Amino acid sequence: MYSGAALARVTRTRGVHEEGEAGAFVEPLSKTPHEGELGLGATATATVTDQLPPADVSSPTPAAGRRDWIEDDRVRRLCNYAAAAFIFYFVQQWFWPAPIGVLVQGVLIGGLTALIAFGIALVYRANRVINFAQGDLGGVPASLAVLLMVSRGWPYGLAIVCGLGASMILGGAVEFLFIDRSFKAPRLILTDVTIGLATVLTGAELGLPRPFHIAPPPQHFSSPFDFSFRINPIVFRGNDVLAMITVLCVILGLAAFFRFTAFGLSVVAASQDPEAVRFLGIPLARVSLFTWGTAALLSGAAALLIQPSVGVIGPSTFGGIFIRALGAALIGGLTSMRGAFVGGLVVGVAEAEIRHATIHTTLSGLPELCLFAAVVATLLFRPQGLFGDA
Repeated sequence: MYSGAALARVTRTRGVHEEGEAGAFVEPLSKTPHEGELGLGATATATVTDQLPPADVSSPTPAAGRRDWIEDDRVRRLCNYAAAAFIFYFVQQWFWPAPIGVLVQGVLIGGLTALIAFGIALVYRANRVINFAQGDLGGVPASLAVLLMVSRGWPYGLAIVCGLGASMILGGAVEFLFIDRSFKAPRLILTDVTIGLATVLTGAELGLPRPFHIAPPPQHFSSPFDFSFRINPIVFRGNDVLAMITVLCVILGLAAFFRFTAFGLSVVAASQDPEAVRFLGIPLARVSLFTWGTAALLSGAAALLIQPSVGVIGPSTFGGIFIRALGAALIGGLTSMRGAFVGGLVVGVAEAEIRHATIHTTLSGLPELCLFAAVVATLLFRPQGLFGDA
């Protein structure tokens, strides 16, 4: 019941100590890659007894320090990621050579796609259901923010804050009104609920411009970041730089939150063993409410930041973005936050590469076909995804 680093650390922070055999104290020390997500993982245990010899307190030699650094799991994992990135780059340049600007654009789109994939993974870990309304949970608040800027003349920052706040409120309302009431229903029924929510929210996006007396709906909005620069052959603007910084900050912020905060550990532990978390006195309803609010916030941020890159904003746009995010989550693993990020980058870069290679051809739907083939191959040969738990 108490397996998992998150559950062990929550237990320790709440003053609950577990004892091993013969009254020995058991403390979580390290982590294993089986359950590691954003730096979180299962723990090994060390039993401290009176029979152990006294530890050697002498300072380690430089050679021993270097050996310990090389054998560190985090260093090895970082080196593996770097090696995989280099291999991916050289393979890509061999089959689909493209300018560096196309790669940067792919990383940008992939990072924003990963934000929505994060939300899909969060909800799946909490409720074991695929949220088909994930894209529209951010699309409605993003449309509201754009309408406030275009029709009411709201400042850029105020409208963005209003849109992000509306996305959190919308996510919490959906969880409270629909998900919480259907919590004990079969997962298939809960999936149907999210499909119905996606339909309702799409209708809300279509009807939202009417109260603002705008027809047709605005397809772009002005931004205070009006500078631009060129990385051959793509011209990047200030919003693209803002998107890159935002994606990086969100990833680091989520990693720190789920690793170093008590409530973040509770969210991770709830996805591993809900009964044990309930036994510790942590309200699962609050965890689920936070999960849906955060997922909607990530979707809203991605919808607002991706608009300058795709050029349009509307239900069809958010539907296409959701399909790519769902593919990224399935490829990386629905139970893995790290997999959602890596899957998003792979999908974004691959799509940019393929579109660049087929720009003067009639193969306009080739990126979607390749994404479908990659998802099918993943489900056939590794159903849990590249980073997901078996």
